[in-house]
This record gives sequence, structure tokens and C-alpha cells, in this order.
Amino acid sequence: MRQGHALVAGIDEAGRGAWAGPVAAAAVILPNNAIRVSALRGVRDSKLLTPLQRATLFDGIHQAALAVGIGMASHAEIDDIGIVPATRLAMRRAVERLSPAPDALLIDALKLPDVPLPQRVLFHADTLCLSVAAASIVAKVTRDRLMIELEAQYPGYSFARHKGYGTRLHQQALAQLGPSAIHRMTFGPVRVLRLKAHCKGNKPMPGDAALLMIDVQLGMFAESDPVYNGEALLTTIGDLIARARAASIPIIYVQHSGGENHLLHPSAPGWPIHPAIAPAERDLVIHKRHPDSFQETNLQHELEQWGIKHLIVAGIQTEYCVDTTCRRAYSLGYDVTLVQDAHSTWDTENLKATQIIAHHNQVLGGWFVALKAAREIGFDRLQAVEQ
Repeated sequence: MRQGHALVAGIDEAGRGAWAGPVAAAAVILPNNAIRVSALRGVRDSKLLTPLQRATLFDGIHQAALAVGIGMASHAEIDDIGIVPATRLAMRRAVERLSPAPDALLIDALKLPDVPLPQRVLFHADTLCLSVAAASIVAKVTRDRLMIELEAQYPGYSFARHKGYGTRLHQQALAQLGPSAIHRMTFGPVRVLRLKAHCKGNKPMPGDAALLMIDVQLGMFAESDPVYNGEALLTTIGDLIARARAASIPIIYVQHSGGENHLLHPSAPGWPIHPAIAPAERDLVIHKRHPDSFQETNLQHELEQWGIKHLIVAGIQTEYCVDTTCRRAYSLGYDVTLVQDAHSTWDTENLKATQIIAHHNQVLGGWFVALKAAREIGFDRLQAVEQ
């Protein structure tokens, strides 16, 4: 509103990490009226509220808001185009259902390139902006109610209890009944069940592993100060990605967002992931602000939803983000394989990049990770690593 926008819609989603059902999005325009907004005093991130609190606030939001729009993308659309594009699709549909129409958007984490409106994207916007928090509640309650209705159509899965998320109860139902018609067949645990159903003999399945690419962004390859052995690194990582995709191993990209004037600031030309190893639509991209890829991100949540227990790690920068992420993953109980020839750094005043890489391979490999060369990674026969 400080920029002259009177109708600003806050947007958030629900169900992005679920194994079944749609992803839902809501868009909420709140009035610039202190009295009406005061009725929403209890509104905050939906994950911090009980079901009863969300249901009560759901009604209050509809009463106080100038407009509320709800959009969905089905399980079939998620399988067809991937979860991130499907989430954007649900958000766009929510915006299109707003009346009056907004003149600007506040969005949690995702930009909507197909919506020709001014947009501000904030990480954890549901904890910072009232309208986004309200949208998170509307999306959550709407989707939860739909999953409760779907319980009657698909008995035995307990959708009313877990809402399609990967709980132990849901895992047990999947193991007993197999996937239903509304399961997301491309999501790791569901996909693995389908593969196992067609697998003959005792060939190991790759369902608990994921390839984690850390900070392979354009700024790391700047002509003025490129990362050590950058072209070879891209070739090696590109080969890993191609083989992982061929084996249906999930690929997760971590993308660092630096502060103002940082070469990896989201508005800087160096921020995008390098096009030589660019994500496909179905790949997951995690945005981080710290060396630890788990800190203040949804990485652990996504791994839990997919049933991932084994991470194959590559990327940049050896002594910072790669090292810290490997140690944190180990401390969280994951099996970690560090691809010893697929991470890199820069020379320092005292050490060459090759020395730094060799040192961290030795230190991490002594306790925290299993070390393997890229050519030794067999994605078609991956099992959890025995540490």
C-alpha cells in the first residue's frame, strides 16, 4: 500500500508436500480498516493453529475480507506438470477468483510469472503478513475439508486423519492397499510402491535416495573469479543428474539467496541455477539463506514426505555449504554419500582449492559421509548406505 496499491492479495498454499489429493491455494484481500482487521487478531501461520482455531478463523476471514479466492490443482495435474508448476497453477486460479480483482500480490515463496501484476515474494510470508497468514488458513481448511470428504470415497486410507500427508498410518495403508486413484503417482513413496509392484526378483529399489545439488548457480562461474575446475564440475554434475533422472531418483536443488549486493541476491544475474544443469519442472528447488541447507528451509519436511533416507550430495562451496549440509544431514539421521569429485571451491591466501577439497573429503569421509567418485554412483541399485 505504501507503493499506492489499495487491493493487495496475500497468497499461500496447502498440501504441497502431501502424497495424495490436490494442492490448494487461497488469495485474500484484507481491508485497510483497523476495526475490521482487529477481528482477525488470532490469525497467524496455519501450521501454528489447532483445527478448531483454524475453523473459527476461517469464518472470520471470510467475514472481514474484501475478497477471498480459492484455487486447486488436482493430483493428475501435479503428476503431469510437477508440484511447483501445479502450485503456481492453483495460486493463479485463486487470484482469478478474487472479486474485486487485486492490483498487487504478496506471495509466500513462489513468484507467479503468468500473472501480470506487481508481486512481492517473501520467504515465510505467512509469519510476516496478515493477508498471507489468512490465505494459509483458508487454503488449509478448504483442503482439509475436501480430504475428509474423500475419506468416504476411498475407505481404508484414513484421509480424514492425515489429509494425504506421509504419516506412519498413511504408509501402512499404502503398503496394504496400494495407491488409490487420487494418489500422486510421481511422488517418491507412491512411485516406489508402483515400481515394486512391477519389480521381479529381489533387485534393490532406489526409493529412499535423492540427489542433492547445492548452490550450482551462475554467480559461482563468473569469468572474473570462477569456481575451481568449473567446467569439469558442470560436466560431472550433469552426468549425475542425467543418470538420476533415468533411474527415477528424485533430484533436489538448493539455491542460495544472499543479502543486498551479494552476487547470489535473488535480483542479481548470478542467482539462477546454472542452465547447464537446470532443474526440470518436476524437480524440487529449496531456497536457503544460510550455509546449512536445512536451516530455516523446508528441506527436511520434503525429505520426510518423500520417504528419503539417503542423500547423494554435490555442489558448491566445499568448506561452507557442502560441509555444513553434510554434517547436518548426518546429525539428523540421514545416510549421506558425498560425491568426492563433484564439489568445489576457490583458492584462498593459504590453500589451493585442490587442498581444501582433499581435506574436506578426508575429514567428512572419516565420520559423516560415505565417499564415492561420480562414476561409482549406481543410481539403479541404490540402497541406504551402511555407515
